[in-house]
Amino acid sequence: MGLGAYGSVDILNFIPTEFNNNKKQILTRPRRTAKDFVSDEIWAVSGASRFPRHYVKVKWMVSESEVSVSLLEPEPEQDEENLASVCGVFKPSDVVMCVDIARFSHRMNCDHNKLESLYRIHPNKGEVWAIYAGWNRNWRWTDQANCEYWVVEIVLEFGEERGIVVSRMVRVDGCETFFKREMYGGFQMVMCVCEVEILHIGFQLFRCSGSRGMAS
Repeated sequence: MGLGAYGSVDILNFIPTEFNNNKKQILTRPRRTAKDFVSDEIWAVSGASRFPRHYVKVKWMVSESEVSVSLLEPEPEQDEENLASVCGVFKPSDVVMCVDIARFSHRMNCDHNKLESLYRIHPNKGEVWAIYAGWNRNWRWTDQANCEYWVVEIVLEFGEERGIVVSRMVRVDGCETFFKREMYGGFQMVMCVCEVEILHIGFQLFRCSGSRGMAS
């Protein structure tokens, strides 16, 4: 993983939530209604950790507050002791469940192979994701319990040689819900997450809005 310089300042606005990094509020998800859901859409949902690390395929509305979904699983299957991947190829499993609307975070932008019913999910340019601070290749899923996160914006999408290029984000002074890319000497600091380090990426965050210039 390397550091470098890139581009100009872009200030983003987020809404407060329980997402926690050193006991500070970062992001939230909007309140959903039954009208937000369409069959066969892929959504990110939160689990016991309250972070949107899981993907589901919408089947139908069970009620005004519950959605019937099938759980997406990595393809090929992963060892349960290992850290779950949020990037790569996924397929709908035989596990069907009803999920409360409050657990839905956002729709996922993914590529769909209709012939094999596979979904390819990778961070896209402009999206905001959380990555694990202090991650290493020996981590197991239990290491997530007390870990910290960096908030990053995707600068360049995945490439086989370079991986994914991200820009770390920091709060705008005096604004609890506004973030901007971290600067050093007038340059944005970026890092490359290569393919073998893809588990460094934790989960996508809901981006409320973006604007250039001063936060308001």
